[in-house]
Amino acid sequence: MSAFKRLASSSTGLTLNPKPNPPLVSLLASPCPSPLLRARTRIRIQSLQRVQRHFKIGSLPIRLGDAFFDSPDVEIPNGFFPGQIIFRDHDYQIPAVWRTATPRTILLLPELRGYVDGQPGTKKEAFIKPIITQGGSMKSTVQIISTPTADTPAACLILHTNNAGGKRYLFGQISEGTQRYMNQNKVRMGGIGQIFLSGPIDWSSAGGLLGMILSIADVNKLDASSTPEEGGASAHAKRKGQAAEPEMAPLHVWGAKHLMHMFASARVFIFRKSLPLRLHEIQDDPRQKDASQNKPDYEDEYIRVWNLLIAPGPPPATPDALRGQREVDQIVRETIVQGMFEPQWSAESLTLTDIHQVRRGTKVYIKGEDGKIEEYLGPMPPGPGDHAGIPNSKVWVRQPWPSTQATSLPAPEPFYDSLCYLVKAQPRRGKFDIAKATALKLPIKDYKRVIRGESVMVGGVEITNEMIVGKTIEGEGFGVFDIRRTDLIDSFLARPEWENETIMRGINVMYWFLSPEVRDDSRLIAFMRARPKVKHFILGPAVGANPLAFTSATNQIIKMHQIDPERFPIPIHSNEEAELPPDLAAAAVRGQRGETLQLAPRLEFQDKFNYPIMNTRLPVDEMLHETEILSLAKAARKKIADPDFIKAVEESQKDIPNLDTEIIPLGTGSCLPSKYRNVSATLVRVPGHGNYLLDCGEGTLGQIRRSFGPEADEIIENLRMIWISHMHADHHLGISSVLAWRSELVKKNNTLQPLAVVGPGPINTFIEEYGGIQDLGSGAHLKRVSCYWEQSWNEITLEGLTEAQEVIDLPSIEICNVDHCRDAFAVALTWSSGLRIAYSGDCRPSTKFATMGKGAHLLIHECTFDNELEGEARAKKHSTMGEALKIGRLMEARRVLLTHFSQRYPKLPSITDVRKEIRSEETPVLFAFDCMRVKLGEFKEAEAFLPALKALYEGDEGEGEVLDEDEGEVLDEPSAIVAERTKKRAKKEKKEKKGKKGAEANKELWPEPEPVFGTTDSQQTASF
Repeated sequence: MSAFKRLASSSTGLTLNPKPNPPLVSLLASPCPSPLLRARTRIRIQSLQRVQRHFKIGSLPIRLGDAFFDSPDVEIPNGFFPGQIIFRDHDYQIPAVWRTATPRTILLLPELRGYVDGQPGTKKEAFIKPIITQGGSMKSTVQIISTPTADTPAACLILHTNNAGGKRYLFGQISEGTQRYMNQNKVRMGGIGQIFLSGPIDWSSAGGLLGMILSIADVNKLDASSTPEEGGASAHAKRKGQAAEPEMAPLHVWGAKHLMHMFASARVFIFRKSLPLRLHEIQDDPRQKDASQNKPDYEDEYIRVWNLLIAPGPPPATPDALRGQREVDQIVRETIVQGMFEPQWSAESLTLTDIHQVRRGTKVYIKGEDGKIEEYLGPMPPGPGDHAGIPNSKVWVRQPWPSTQATSLPAPEPFYDSLCYLVKAQPRRGKFDIAKATALKLPIKDYKRVIRGESVMVGGVEITNEMIVGKTIEGEGFGVFDIRRTDLIDSFLARPEWENETIMRGINVMYWFLSPEVRDDSRLIAFMRARPKVKHFILGPAVGANPLAFTSATNQIIKMHQIDPERFPIPIHSNEEAELPPDLAAAAVRGQRGETLQLAPRLEFQDKFNYPIMNTRLPVDEMLHETEILSLAKAARKKIADPDFIKAVEESQKDIPNLDTEIIPLGTGSCLPSKYRNVSATLVRVPGHGNYLLDCGEGTLGQIRRSFGPEADEIIENLRMIWISHMHADHHLGISSVLAWRSELVKKNNTLQPLAVVGPGPINTFIEEYGGIQDLGSGAHLKRVSCYWEQSWNEITLEGLTEAQEVIDLPSIEICNVDHCRDAFAVALTWSSGLRIAYSGDCRPSTKFATMGKGAHLLIHECTFDNELEGEARAKKHSTMGEALKIGRLMEARRVLLTHFSQRYPKLPSITDVRKEIRSEETPVLFAFDCMRVKLGEFKEAEAFLPALKALYEGDEGEGEVLDEDEGEVLDEPSAIVAERTKKRAKKEKKEKKGKKGAEANKELWPEPEPVFGTTDSQQTASF
């Protein structure tokens, strides 16, 4: 029996199809003719033990025989994920009956199609050589999206091919804030199929990538599920009478080593069915081995790309054993990433298991008496490992997302290489010479045939393409050079591409991403001056001003500043650009945001698209005409200056400690960054105790830098705790940049007090694993506390809390689980002074939280929806304003701050409704705005300005939303996406209007199904 048959027959009841096929199996394989497969399957038995350590899996004893491995009996992991066997034979077509009979038995690893053979441990994407068919009218442009500012600390370019079926490519650094900045400037994310990351893989250059791919996934899903007249994939299936899932175009991301590790470390909170992701780690460097090699590393019908790896020195020698182990480690990472974007996973997939094997916190289901699946509520084993009295019955559990089953990652190796690119448009056909065609008497009907390259006989003479079409036009191009360390410069200057005329021909523009450390280096300046015909653009933190990036939000802040200047300070910014050093200025110019380079049909520099510097005077002038609003603000100032008001306030809050505690909401929107609101983060400053961050969404560090300017370092130095409420990305994607920044400050000042990160266990797993790439702090300066909610045992497990409390000066940290997602928590913090602050995170209203936070001096509660959308709040496990205020009333909170608003609600709720819900004149309620600053003792004063603020936001429209079915979250759309949807809807409505009479006539025969809202987990199980 072949090894393939032995392996298959040892699995549970798997029937073999006798059709012969290559016998490559699992992670152990015989020598095979394909060098690539040999490289990918050359794994020693000792490596298997390491693979097993990273996954909670069992083993399947199988005798392979001497022909396939030296050891006669080995234990092979039965798949990287429970109940699955990994087959290495990607060409073998598994019969459909197998998938039907044993859907959990077979797992195919990422398919190898699209890869070509290379050195062991390296690979590169293979593409069919494009045919030169572009005409002279094809247009392509490169635009500078962002340059470094406090909000967007990196530089990024976008390449458009503006023709039918054209593509969009991103080049450079995708930092935190990039996605929000693209939204602000209406840079469309739809159609982006390739992202080329420059530099090394660290959070400064790739910290915004994880959030961006979630948005691209939702945009692509929207495009693919468009209506029949819009040509979407699901529409095509509809026309054929099929019920097909929308097919998504893959998103390819190219980057240096550690790209795969960064994504794999995010496996617990980044997963999408709606985006096939392909990651490409660039480790091969063919032109260093053969300088005459001209073949692009990436090529499609529009562009060609050559990768330039620059290193701080020659690579160290790697023993064969270590090289083999690193190959195994990389396979582990690749498999995890494949599972993060697994299109076959379904929330409705249930797995039969023993109740004793159920992981704590997992929902359990059984078949009821009526045969339907229903939730099992007990009895459960009383505790871990204690099964006394509980029979080991069979139950159903929801199959977890594949990638979440990996418990740890292999440690990454140090790597400091930086990735740069040379990019060129494809050659275009020459100009069609109609005079020559006429002279040769070529019929008009044959013009296209000859242009395409066909030959046509005319009067016995063969007419070919070369006879009537001019010489092929070489594509223009540009370079992207990311150099941040001086020890990379020699490697950059020694690249063989500079002497390769074929590659360099047409490279007429170079974009330089330079750090302050290397900007003035004479070697780089000499390189630029040696190429005077090339235009050099400098993009880097050392050369630009600090203009306001998010102008829509700033516009509102400036207007609110006119109403209440104490609570709404102007964001710190500078529009004055420093002069480039004389030597550098003689060779290069400063790149401007929005500046555009047209590559085809002719090379042309365009500044008409430059993003304008915000004129902060305009919102001030607009407010001069808002007499009603200014009148309300004036009345509020008069009220808070009244001696009787001041006395009453002092009397009412004389028992509240730390009245100088300052609350600064840094992000007050839900789900995605928008033009007006960033995602969740609230900074609490308690004088004499330190600073505390409640959640830390993407862009938090940028908001701190924008709000505090030169004082930002002090804010980060004095951070004592970061609380993460749950693992949704909008609540913690900013933590890496904050920790990395603080780690650098610790290196300068080793006496800083410790910082504690407290939150669900996976956040600390992420910090530890990603910390292998970039230093996020460790040891005495960073304490980590992990929270686990054990639903079946109705308790919370805390790891490391006691030690953390001793060093961060918080005598009491109370935590309770809330209804939102797995391991979602609310917290109540109590300081030694008696100050008490309760924070809900995202949740449905919780009486448990109200009890735990009883008597809090401040309640910060989410308020995602208006009261009219209670059904939507239930479905998405959020709270309405009324529900949040009810918790404040039950908690007897002294002050209430509402935050986490849906991005479609820039306007304020009714003040009358607030008073009605809170039922107390003594409890002031405020609505959080990004970067507002309010002290605990000023809530009464700030509340007096609410009528003026409400009038300011009266009539403002929201930005729209799209429902993400995978996570049940409202994903608020960028304005550019909204515009696209509006166009599509208008087109659809116009068509529907024509057939309105017919539709009305058919309504009785074909009534529309009623929409379903508020689906609960128990309701979902009814369909299993």
